[in-house]
Amino acid sequence: MPVHETISVIPPILRQHAEGAAFLWSQRVRMFHDPAFGEVELGRLDRRLGAHIDGLLASGIAALGEAAARFEDFPEPGEMFAWFLVALLGGGPEDIAAALEKVADHPDCRSGLSGAIAWAGAGAVRPHVKPWFTSTDPLLRLLAMTACSHHRADPGDWLDRCLADEDPQVRDRALRLLGEIGRVDRLGMAVEALEGPRGPGQFAAARSALLLGRSGPALPVLRRLAAETGRVADAALELAVLGGQGAEARGWLGDLMRRPERAGAALMAAGAIRDPGVLDWLIGMCADPAHAAGAGRAIRARLDFDLDDTDAFEADPAKLAPGFAGRDDGPWPVAERVRDAIKTLAGKGRFTSLIALRRDCLVAAIAAPGRTLADWRHRRSYPAWS
Repeated sequence: MPVHETISVIPPILRQHAEGAAFLWSQRVRMFHDPAFGEVELGRLDRRLGAHIDGLLASGIAALGEAAARFEDFPEPGEMFAWFLVALLGGGPEDIAAALEKVADHPDCRSGLSGAIAWAGAGAVRPHVKPWFTSTDPLLRLLAMTACSHHRADPGDWLDRCLADEDPQVRDRALRLLGEIGRVDRLGMAVEALEGPRGPGQFAAARSALLLGRSGPALPVLRRLAAETGRVADAALELAVLGGQGAEARGWLGDLMRRPERAGAALMAAGAIRDPGVLDWLIGMCADPAHAAGAGRAIRARLDFDLDDTDAFEADPAKLAPGFAGRDDGPWPVAERVRDAIKTLAGKGRFTSLIALRRDCLVAAIAAPGRTLADWRHRRSYPAWS
């Protein structure tokens, strides 16, 4: 839907569309890390988000001004998502450049650019990718690689160029793309990059090496990163569990559980282990005030029904063991109720948490090196208010 220069708009309604698009996209990002949300919830949100975006585009050139003004007042990733998306779908080069100029002063808002590229679709982004690849601006080269990543497109010769790019973020994104599009022929570059400095680049290399069939060198790197507290630590932990679930791997995860700063993440990752014994252990952890909330999250992420539809949770600490008094992380799962719910509903549900969906896609790719990694974040469409 193009942006028109002359059209009558109602400013308060236009403002609601800009606010709604920014808010709902930010909520969408959070949903992928919350076991309470599944594909139906995502689809309903996507319908609402799409309606706000349509409203912006239908408002003509005024939408660009409103989105830009809102970012000036609230320089957040959601606001950048709305602005950059309108610029991509209906603006001109000068509108895209204006948004990129502002994000240079707010690097934390770059995720909004990424989200807009993903939502816009491959067809809308394709005309921009080659100019971005050839740009002297590393941010534009990063956006080109980001577009290929989101839409699982092989950039051909540009992949090798980006793997050798002078900008570390471009190189990191290129390393990540290797595994996403199944470039087994470039596996050696991912393995070589495992020796690089710790951080996002080493994680991208380990992720791709794992997806391309080299778990041997990848898993030790993922475990080292998982034991830290950097921004890739939790993702590395999940991949380390998905990539190796033998007795030795469980021992390592148990050791991580004994570290207070990593116990919560380790508990959540344990839910990725498809073993009835591990599930029973997680249910037992519901009786531990310090770990009950985390155990509930881990259990919810693996069930095929929504625990919110049962009486498995208790919000009143007075009805639980004394150790729950004064805690603010409830409601808490009650072990006996969780067991009863599983006995009654397991195998009969239609709920798949977004966390489980992500894990299923990663496991499928790990099992078939060279396979394109499925996009678990693609847009869904469900009736918004059903």
